[in-house]
Amino acid sequence: MIKISNPNIDNAEIETVEKVLSERSLCGGSYTEVFESDFKKYIGVPHACCTSSGTTALMSIMKSLELPSKTKVITTCFSFIATTNAILYADYT
Repeated sequence: MIKISNPNIDNAEIETVEKVLSERSLCGGSYTEVFESDFKKYIGVPHACCTSSGTTALMSIMKSLELPSKTKVITTCFSFIATTNAILYADYT
C-alpha cells in the first residue's frame, strides 16, 4: 500500500473530538458554529458551511458554480468516486 498521509494527532485533538462526540450532534451544534465562524474569518469570506461529508461538500461546490448543463469538467484519475459523482450530479460531463 502507498502511504499518502501521516496525520499528526495529539491529545488535544483527541480531547476535542471526545467533547464534540459527547455533545451528540455530529451535523451541527456549538462546535460546528464556532468552526464555521472561525474558518470564514481565517480565509476572509462572508460565509462558510460545514457539510456532513466530502461527497456533499463536492456536490455543493459543483452546484454552486452554476455552470451550464453538460459543461466539461476535468478531474484526476487518482481520486475517490465521489469526485466524479459530484460532477455527474451537477449535470456536467
